[in-house]
Amino acid sequence: MHAKSGLRNPLNAEWGACVDSAVAVGRSLGMLIVGAAFTACASIEQRGLAAFDPPRAEPWTVYPGTLHDARTVRAAFAGDHLGGNAWLKAPVALLDLPLSITADTICLPYDAAVVANTPSPTAH
Repeated sequence: MHAKSGLRNPLNAEWGACVDSAVAVGRSLGMLIVGAAFTACASIEQRGLAAFDPPRAEPWTVYPGTLHDARTVRAAFAGDHLGGNAWLKAPVALLDLPLSITADTICLPYDAAVVANTPSPTAH
């Protein structure tokens, strides 16, 4: 409000609306990033690779997402740079680790059945 006339300044109202919308967009973007980080993405990624892109995947195993997260964190601290960006991946892997453990535990019966029914590479 103007101190002298008691009227609202329309420029301040427009600026406030602009700031409010920018804050809303920032919050939405932040929630999207946090939500994506907390989805057990390593478990989903490893199962997707094993099922749909076998040449790029490691052999099917139990707890594949947990193993992937653990390897990523180990690589960051061991100096193995995974193409130079392990230090970027390690914090996300640490956040993802408890969720991957949970998702992998839920999928454990299925994973164990797949591993048990997969022929060994040396068998003909």
